[in-house]
Amino acid sequence: MRKIFFLFYTLFTSVPGFSQFLDFETTDFTKPDSIAALYENFDLKDQQKLTSLLTKDLSSDVEKFRAIFKWITNNISYDVVLYDEKKKKEYQFKYKKRKLEKWKKGFDKRLLKRLIIGKESICSGYSSLLETMCGFAGITCEVISGYGRNELDRMGYGVIDHAWNAVFINNKWYLSDPTWAAGYVNEDFNQFRKRFNKNYFLADPFFFALDHYPKNPDWLLLTDKPTLKYFLNSPYKGEGFITNKLNHYKPTEGSIKLKGDSVITFAFTSNLPPDSLKKVSVDLYSKSKFSFKHFRSEVFPLKVDQEGYYNFNLILKEKGLIRIRIFIGRKLAFTYEVFSR
Repeated sequence: MRKIFFLFYTLFTSVPGFSQFLDFETTDFTKPDSIAALYENFDLKDQQKLTSLLTKDLSSDVEKFRAIFKWITNNISYDVVLYDEKKKKEYQFKYKKRKLEKWKKGFDKRLLKRLIIGKESICSGYSSLLETMCGFAGITCEVISGYGRNELDRMGYGVIDHAWNAVFINNKWYLSDPTWAAGYVNEDFNQFRKRFNKNYFLADPFFFALDHYPKNPDWLLLTDKPTLKYFLNSPYKGEGFITNKLNHYKPTEGSIKLKGDSVITFAFTSNLPPDSLKKVSVDLYSKSKFSFKHFRSEVFPLKVDQEGYYNFNLILKEKGLIRIRIFIGRKLAFTYEVFSR
């Protein structure tokens, strides 16, 4: 039986990233949140009036931004039908630039109409609305375009198809994603479910860079910037990575090739107090013709090595393309893909 162990690699670091995230860690957002709830279902045809109602009784820019952000995440739903159409047309007109541009003009008009009347949109609608309303409130806000990773994306591949925001508050730039903060789309990608995710509001750039990579890397707001190749090739990191304050990990590559009947050692460090993490649960999926199908689940106790890494060994005897999902508690921490010969 072959044993596979991957060498240490330092995850990109960001001193200012953590300090920015902590700037508002103790801020009480009860008042702006209650104001956002008060104007639920307000007509979007007069965005300037809505912005005034949301911010007129708030004194600080961060509170004003919070009220605007929460109103958007509370009231705008993700339009899975529109997104599906967009992806199909982009593929259809992949090599027909003029036809694609013509289609986009009509699409952008429908996108705006669906946003204002139906309060449904995709990422470009969310981010543009946040930019517009911040402008009415006197807050500098930019739309940032780039790569957004989700668990279903192929390891190592990506396109610029996502948009989020950078906002300037108290002489600092912060990152926020109103689309992903608003909720999530189910695994079949046919239904949007609202659930506020605080990790995408005035986010720690370190964690934001796990699933966002801007077209202009300066908008990472990191001192040490990961490369796009590193971003796309690393394993997918989920909510469990953030909530358990994980940082260094191995394997560092999200796509692994090996021979069958092997042992893979997975390891990671955490900023939680020592011995805080006790076990992980692992789900394994095999690639069928059109999708991955679950075939095995296991629970592993975590050991701690001399370098302070939590680790466990997974014996993999199956062959073919295997997706490995690692959970800490009930939250997904990592997703890897292994091709076993």
